[in-house]
Amino acid sequence: MLYKVVLAVTLPYVAGFASSPGGGTPPTTEALVEVMLNDLATSFGQVSTEEKNTAANEILKGNPEIKALLTEMVSKQVGMENWRTTHPEESTRSFERFLSYESLPDAATIAEKVEAKLYALYNPAAGAFLYRNDDTTLVREMIQLPNSSNMPEDVSFDLPTNVSYSQPSDLIWMTIHEMASLIRDRTISCELLVSTFIDRMLEYEDYLAYLVQPLTETARATALEMDAKLANGEYLGPMMCIPFGLKDHHQVADEYTSFGNILFARNKLTTKSKVAETLMKYGAIPIGKMTMGSLASGAVHGWGMTVSPYLNDDSGGSSTGSGSAAALRALPFAISEETWGSISSPARSNYVSGHIPSYGVTSKTGAGLLSAETDHIGFHTRYLKDFGLIMNYMRTGDDPFDGDSVAFEFEDPAKVNLSSLNVLIVVGSGNWTYNTEEDEWDFDANIEQSGTSAWKWPERSRLIMEAFDAAGIKYEAKTTEELPALWEDYSVDPLFPDPEDSGSLLDLASSVGGGAWGYFQQCDLCLENSRFKGGYDPAGYANNLPMKSNKAAQYAISHFGRRFLNDPFWSKYDAIIHTGMGSNAPGYHALAGNFEQWVRTAKTFVVDYLQPVPCYHPAGGTVHGGLVTITSLPWKEAINFAIGTTIQEYPPIKANLQTKPNEAAIKAALGGRSRCAIEYFDTFTASNCPDP
Repeated sequence: MLYKVVLAVTLPYVAGFASSPGGGTPPTTEALVEVMLNDLATSFGQVSTEEKNTAANEILKGNPEIKALLTEMVSKQVGMENWRTTHPEESTRSFERFLSYESLPDAATIAEKVEAKLYALYNPAAGAFLYRNDDTTLVREMIQLPNSSNMPEDVSFDLPTNVSYSQPSDLIWMTIHEMASLIRDRTISCELLVSTFIDRMLEYEDYLAYLVQPLTETARATALEMDAKLANGEYLGPMMCIPFGLKDHHQVADEYTSFGNILFARNKLTTKSKVAETLMKYGAIPIGKMTMGSLASGAVHGWGMTVSPYLNDDSGGSSTGSGSAAALRALPFAISEETWGSISSPARSNYVSGHIPSYGVTSKTGAGLLSAETDHIGFHTRYLKDFGLIMNYMRTGDDPFDGDSVAFEFEDPAKVNLSSLNVLIVVGSGNWTYNTEEDEWDFDANIEQSGTSAWKWPERSRLIMEAFDAAGIKYEAKTTEELPALWEDYSVDPLFPDPEDSGSLLDLASSVGGGAWGYFQQCDLCLENSRFKGGYDPAGYANNLPMKSNKAAQYAISHFGRRFLNDPFWSKYDAIIHTGMGSNAPGYHALAGNFEQWVRTAKTFVVDYLQPVPCYHPAGGTVHGGLVTITSLPWKEAINFAIGTTIQEYPPIKANLQTKPNEAAIKAALGGRSRCAIEYFDTFTASNCPDP
């Protein structure tokens, strides 16, 4: 609290003090401090005067670095005043040099420096993660930000009535809408709902290894508090009492945050998660911190390896615990995060739907991050019809501690006018064939896919188009060969990287590894706020990218981002649907493999097919499935969710989604296993299984 109070008062004075010199002699450092003390004493009545004075004195007078910075500001300003009074007007060039960035930082630069020092002083976590609150992604240069917004409580949702309920186990596979109805009508207690999911979460943890930090004691106490509120007529909205989990890089209270690595087993962040805080404000209750692939990579973490409850694969990563637990319904939903593949990979591995939000929708505050430029905080859950509820109550709006945060206007996806939409769906034909070299089944057509995402795609795409016909959604079906003609050709742009031209402006292929921009997220530019500066392997990726290359890269990202987000394609189509799970929509020449991580499109992964394939493993519990990716422009979340719900609720598709994890097979296959479960996959053989 003291940090926020002092920061709120400090920055306006610093900004004003560092602005271009005006008439008169600036005050001394001590005078500036006294003015700030007085402002503290009069502006924040909820904090005692003694507390205000102590905090301001400690930060401003007691910190040599900050005092030195303020003194430097004063001296530069006084120096400018002396310069103006002692040098003739014709000394223009010298005067301009004195006004250069190196000589006299502008107000924003000075404010940022002071803020960084204050943040580092009162927030040690910031030194290792996100220490700055300005815009690092360049998206603001690419697209017009929303000019209107609303609050979560401004959005109304229609909850079902007469929900069938007889026993706690009924709750596991209910939608959040149905649970919310039971809570609102007081058919069940908050304590019962929370306890039911805590019990399920703990029951399967030893088998699937998705939980790293239980929050059960606090959750049970919070549930009792919520029941008391309900008894007094205080209803916080449809997320009240809904349990959820968080990826293990969020700080909720005083628990440990390990980032999936045993070396951080007793680590705590001093900044609390803004996303968690927002959900909890509306009554949602965190019950566990879910495993994270070690330091944001894969499904292996400091406590083993997380496995998909469908026994088809590991759980993907790095939001590995979130994906597994949400697929099992150990949680109604789980907060996840993506830098490059960390939401899409668990969605594919666990056959659980997920969403990567648009630019700025969810604040990064209090979530120790890998790359401020490309991180997105999203979620996983089973039912698309619940996506609107989750998104509405986890969006954070403008957060002063995250300069990338954006307030926007959201609506209940159920109220989107489906007949106004025009969707592009990528189709194709082919056969599901066995690849003897890879020992796996694969789709032999020219369709982008990941894992089995294109499995049975001709049949599945036909059902999706039937669903659109029934709902009145307009669509066009195109093959991969037809897609390039729908987009502008960015490859002819003079700035597009040419692997054969070693002298081109964007010849950074060798410095970032993996071909033209292939591993761009791991270069110094993308990880300027990261603990992994220079990439995971210093020998393989660039360290200290030259400033000229850095600026060229930033310019290129901004340039192609504007072209992509303003491509005529988007004036014709509201969204594109395809089977691939990559970062980019198909068909256009992307600047990088993770290009859309920079431009921050809205991206939703929708499971539309599940089928048991017990022949894959002697345990007999394997399930395979399929899912599609919906991509739209930033802040079009409601459109994505409306399309996804239309797909999942179409009766023939809904009938294909009734398969659930085989709980007996999970316990039989993984009981008593080591936490790494490699031995389970030793007997996982696709060649034993005919085309199902």
